[in-house]
Amino acid sequence: MAENIEIEAYDIKSFCKAYNVSRSFVYAEMKSGRLKFVKVGRRTLIPKKYAEEWLYNRGSAAA
Repeated sequence: MAENIEIEAYDIKSFCKAYNVSRSFVYAEMKSGRLKFVKVGRRTLIPKKYAEEWLYNRGSAAA
């Protein structure tokens, strides 16, 4: 019995794949404060809400 599980947060690797960006770019965005993230133990997670905000803000910055 398969369940559909919706992604609520990305790890770094998943975020890079989903948004087609490099790890170094993600870390630079996080360091600058443009990409928000949370730490859960030793893991760094980017909640889907923060990822969408980042994408929207990147689009408006380029315009």
